[in-house]
Order: sequence, then structure tokens, then C-alpha cells
Amino acid sequence: MEDLGIRPDECTMAAVLSACAGLGALSLGERLHSRYIGGELCSQNIILSTALIDMYSKSGKIDSSLHMFQGIPKGLRTVSLFNSMISGLAQHGLGESALAVFREMESLGLRPDSVSFVAVLSACSHSGLIEEGKELFRSMLDVYGIRPHKEHYGCMVDLLGRDGCLDEAYDLIRSMPFEANSVIWRALLGSCKLHGNVKIGEVAAQKLIELEPDHGAHYILLSNMLANTNKWEQAVRVRKLMEDKGIQKPPGWSYTEFQGTIHWFLASDKSHLQDKRIESMLQDMAMQLKSAGYVPNTAQVVFDIDEEEKETVVSCHSEKLALAFGLVNSSTGETIRIMKNLRVCGDCHSAFKLLSKIYCREIIVRDASR
Repeated sequence: MEDLGIRPDECTMAAVLSACAGLGALSLGERLHSRYIGGELCSQNIILSTALIDMYSKSGKIDSSLHMFQGIPKGLRTVSLFNSMISGLAQHGLGESALAVFREMESLGLRPDSVSFVAVLSACSHSGLIEEGKELFRSMLDVYGIRPHKEHYGCMVDLLGRDGCLDEAYDLIRSMPFEANSVIWRALLGSCKLHGNVKIGEVAAQKLIELEPDHGAHYILLSNMLANTNKWEQAVRVRKLMEDKGIQKPPGWSYTEFQGTIHWFLASDKSHLQDKRIESMLQDMAMQLKSAGYVPNTAQVVFDIDEEEKETVVSCHSEKLALAFGLVNSSTGETIRIMKNLRVCGDCHSAFKLLSKIYCREIIVRDASR
């Protein structure tokens, strides 16, 4: 369209910015913003402002989202604009800020809708704001007359489960006025894995397998939960069941952008043109982590191999390969942004926080959930 000299209109920009948000394509989103959307147009056009806030949030630039949001006159702000900002803050784990934006929406006389409550309950869940979440959930029906849907119950199950209130979360599921879907059971199973509650976890896993018998992620979650609680034989049996049924887990891949080109990585893959440099950086990362006293979390590696080999497996996850590539090719102080199609594992999550300090880098990773 640009090659033909056709100037994009509002509909074009909203669509392309939405695509950039989905991909985390920050450099393209920034170029579109600077080239086609001026400051005055942005502050007056709420549709484009909402799309830009969403794009910056999902690309890891939450400060840019907040800056844009604060530059829009209060009289022009809509519920959709507030929802976009609250969702962005929730994805970044900034629960208190998300609550503050939600309260600001209320103070302006705007009535939150069903999407508003999904966003703010999600924010409470990721920030451990248990009482605030419970009060918001009650206010949906009592104050605003909004009957909770499955998405809201899913947020509450996640909220309670993360805090370790697994019995309460399970009771909430059983008290719902409709059958729980796979999202709700998966939230409960994830919390059971986090807190090592095999009893309720197996119930959740069984429900998931009944609902989606060919979904490999459910078997993996159950297997990892059993492995985390040292129930190795049961974990191996679950993996064997997957194998017997011909169910495959989708491969985990990560990508990062460098000089306008996307670089993709699979776990333990050695096909990249810079493989030798990446491997050298991986070794440096492992040495630096060891010097800092970090012990790799190998609990989720259920293969029958020794501990040293397990550490090698987790050291070659796709997001670590992408990080090594980013460290090799970017300048000191430059932010490294990585996208992953599946959930980032516990070891990578913890290791990245320490590597960020070791290399004095801001590292932004986005996975299938956050």
C-alpha cells in the first residue's frame, strides 16, 4: 500500500497497529506512529490512541503507553481506552497502577463493562491483591449489575490459586452457575503445580483431559506438577500416555528482532548462522550465573538423565538462545526484546532476572500469557 503511494486512513492504522501488538513488532509500530500519527491527531483520535496504547503495552513499553494515556484529555477518554490501559498494566504485573486507573475511570462517571473487570481482576491476580480482587468481583453484580461470566470466574480461580487458596478456588468452580471450561481448569492446575497440591491438581488435569483429550499442554502441566513434587514414576507415565496416544507438544520457539530482521530459535537448535558466537555467549551466561550462586531449576526436566545433563537441557531453551543472540549483537545498555510462543519456564524466568543485573541490560520477554 505504501509502495503504491496510498496514504493509510484510520481503519488501516488501527488494523496494522493491532497486528504489531500481536507480534510485538515494536520497530514497525513506532515507525507508523511517527510517520502517520501526529501528536495532536493522536490525542484527539481515541481509536488510534487505544490501538497505540495496546501496541506499546504488548511490546513491553508500558511507560510509552502511560505517557500516551496521560496526554489524552480526560473528557475524551472512553471505557475502551481505559480498558486498554488497565490490560497493559495488568500484563506488566503493575496491579496497584491498574487499580488506580480503574478508580479514575469510576471517578469520571464512566461505568466499567465486562472487559474492564476481566482486565482489573487479572491485574489483581498477578500482583497478589487478594482482598481487592474479591471486592471487585462482588461489586460486579452488587454495584454495576454485571453478571460474572466464565472469564471473570477464571480470573478469580487464578487469583485464589496463586495465593495458595486452592480449596477455596476449587469450591468456587463447583459453585459456578455453569460448567467450567478448559481455561478455568487450566488456571487451577497451574496453581496446583505452583503450590505442589497433587490431589486437586489431578482432579483439574482429569477434567482438562476430558474436555480436550488431544491437547498436549494439559499432559505437560500434569507431568511437570508430578515432577516438581518428586513423583517421577507418575510423571513418566503421563509422558508415556501422551506418546501412546500420539499427542505431541507444540515446539517452543522464540524470536528477537535485530536491524529489521526477525531471528527465530528452537531449543538446542544449532542452525543459526551465528551458532558459534551464540554458543560462546551461552557458556558465558552459565558461568556468570554460577559465579552469582544461581542453581538451575531442573525440576521440569523429566527425562531419565543425570543432573548435569538436565542443566544442559534448560540452558539451551529457545528464549536463552534468543537472549544470547541479543547480547552478542546489541550495544551496551540496549534493551533486548524476546517473544515466545509458549509459557516461559520457571528456570528461564528466574535466570533472566539475574542475567539482567549481571549484564546491566533491560530484558523484556513476552510469552503466550504475559
